[in-house]
Formats: sequence, C-alpha cells, structure tokens
Amino acid sequence: MNFPENNHFTILWSDNIPIAFHFGACDSTTVYLGLMSYNPLEERNSPGNVLMIKLIELLREEGYRYFDLTPGEDKFKHYYSNFHQKIFMPTICFCKKEKIISDLKYFIRKIVRNCLVFAGVDPGNFKNKLENDVVLFKKNPKAVLLGTLSKLILFVYARENYIYYRLLIDDVSQTNFQSDKSININNYSDLLLYNESNAWLKKRDLLSRALKRFSSEEILYTIVENKMLVHYGWMTKGGKQHRLPELDMVFDSPANSIILHDFFIDPNFREQGLYTKTIEKMLIECRKFGYEEIFIMASEKKIPSRSVIEKIGFKVYRKFRRIKVLGFVRMKEYS
Repeated sequence: MNFPENNHFTILWSDNIPIAFHFGACDSTTVYLGLMSYNPLEERNSPGNVLMIKLIELLREEGYRYFDLTPGEDKFKHYYSNFHQKIFMPTICFCKKEKIISDLKYFIRKIVRNCLVFAGVDPGNFKNKLENDVVLFKKNPKAVLLGTLSKLILFVYARENYIYYRLLIDDVSQTNFQSDKSININNYSDLLLYNESNAWLKKRDLLSRALKRFSSEEILYTIVENKMLVHYGWMTKGGKQHRLPELDMVFDSPANSIILHDFFIDPNFREQGLYTKTIEKMLIECRKFGYEEIFIMASEKKIPSRSVIEKIGFKVYRKFRRIKVLGFVRMKEYS
C-alpha cells in the first residue's frame, strides 16, 4: 500500500450495494489478476463473471494493454484469455538413481490423481484430508485408529432408520412460535466464525457447501455467541426434487412446501434450546410467505432431535431404512 500507483482496486455495484471486487497489482501497461470475491447471496447471478466482463471493459477504457490472468488451470482463465504460455517446472537429477525415483513418483502421482478424478474425488481436497489425518494421527494415534476401525465396520455393515416428518402450518397456532432476535438470516459471514468444533466438518467444506446452497436460493439461519458460530440450519423451497445425502435417494416435495435440513450445533451448546428456537423462527418465516407444508428429517436414534420436532407439532410422514453392506446401499420404506 506504500505504492498506490501499483495497485488496481475495483468494485462492482448493484443498486448502491457492493456485490464483487477485484484487488490486483499493475504497472503502466498491465493489470495482474489478484484477489477477487463476491457476495455469496448473488451466486445465482454469476457476479464473478459480470465483474470480469466489466473489469476488462474498464481496463480498455483506462488504456491498459494487458490483463494478466496469472498461472493456473482455472476454467475461467481459459474462457477469458486470448493468449497463453505454457510453464514448465523442471526436476534436475544428478544421477541415474535419482531420475528413476523421480519418474516413479511422477508415475504414481499421475495414476492416483486419475483414479481420484475417475471416482469423482477432488485431488486437492483428498490431499488436504490426508494431511489433516496425518496431523491428527501424530496428536492422538489411538483416536484415529479407533475412528478408522469404526468406519471399516460401518463399511462392512450398517443399518439406520430415518423418519421424515411433516407439519401443516395451519394446524399450529401462530402464538406457539417464538421469534428470537439472536437468530440471523442469510448472514453468511457467520460461517467464518466456525471453529471446527466437530471433527467431521471442516470449515472449507462448510463454506464450499454454503456457496452451492446460496446459488440454489436456500436460506441460512445462524446463531453466534462470543464471536463463535454455535448453531445453524438451512431452509429450501419445495416443489422440486431434493437429494437426501443421508439416504442416498431423491425426495419429491410438493409445491408450496419447505424443507428444513442440515442442522448443526456446537457440542458445548447442546441442551440450550437452540434447535427449538431456530425451527420456530423458520416456521414464522414460512407462515409469513404463505407456505403450507413443512418437512424435516431425523435419524430414529436421535431421540433429542425427534423430541423437539414432535413437540413443535410435526407428525410422522414416511419412514426409511438404510442398509449398507460392503459399500452397497439399499433403501426401503417401512411402516
């Protein structure tokens, strides 16, 4: 920032609201791609693409000759560029043995990467998870071994029952619902306060999943205490097909309905009524916008969650049994 003439900062506005920005370096002829970000609530309107188009138009007007998109294999760079150069990373070997080992490592990495891509697994995420597991193993090898053994047992055989509940909004008096002002709606910055209190949920996965949900116009409800995310839940419109990851199946929701799903609570804030408060806040919003049916799912063995759901007024709608044997999943409905 001591050299303002070498900084290029732009903001994309919509109705006097900033929805995207770019902050990069520059010289007399070239602007270099730097930090870009945008409002996640505008994901469905592709603010990143709009910013790129408007930025390129602006650079032309300002007299720059080049917009350097910098090295990388991102798809948008191929889309917006009209020239590219290949960059090579050399490996220097000083004897035949080093060359053989280097080639072998490269061959193994290439095969593993291709297998992961074929299986639908992101190689970068897999590498990060592997590195995290190694760190956890060094800290607490016993816990990691027990966790791995548990996953192996569940892979061989696992059975779990799920209950789908339904609530007709007109069957419940509005006075039964309490609107808590501590519950934020679509305040996406609250997700940055997640401290990975649950080992199974990483912050980068939470944020990545949230971007996809905002693009589908899903609504986020959050509770923050002491600058820490302690509870959240999602609400999505019905009248379409919903993939249920727990059941590995599709649920067709009726028109004018709402699905409540993916609730999280920090382990240190359980049994404080946060789940009840959030669902009641959601129901108030559903009534406000005229939705008629509300659906929510819970595992049969999660008695506290089921107790809250049933106390609010939800009734059992459908029951499913998920059986997994050696990685193969079979679903069936039961009464």
